[in-house]
Amino acid sequence: NLGLMYAGGIGVERSAKEALGWYRKAADQGFAAAQINLGLMYDIGEGVLEDNVTAYAWYNIAAANGGALAKQNKGIISREMTPELIAEAQRFSRLLIKKIEKTKTEEPKQLDSSFAPRIGAHTGLSAHNKLKSK
Repeated sequence: NLGLMYAGGIGVERSAKEALGWYRKAADQGFAAAQINLGLMYDIGEGVLEDNVTAYAWYNIAAANGGALAKQNKGIISREMTPELIAEAQRFSRLLIKKIEKTKTEEPKQLDSSFAPRIGAHTGLSAHNKLKSK
């Protein structure tokens, strides 16, 4: 997964911006792991401004796709949010889901295989939980 490679600097120069872009491509195709990683990036402000609404929205989508870690992270971040912000995040989730559904029904785009960095297979998903203290 190119997002993980860029996030961890595995075989490529570490780049949060590149990781974010690849996670977004995968998340838009419905991959829960990428959706969790996007949530995490917005949750901790890695490569983007910290944004609890967007983080919650991606965790919410990933949780609906079976991501247990997303459900846990959504519970943690919701403790830092007002009911109004949670409602806003849920609305944003619905908008993102519509976009994802549209993306999944479109014709798949072919990627030039020479573009992808050449390294050994990396199958581990290194995610961590963030507990913010109040």
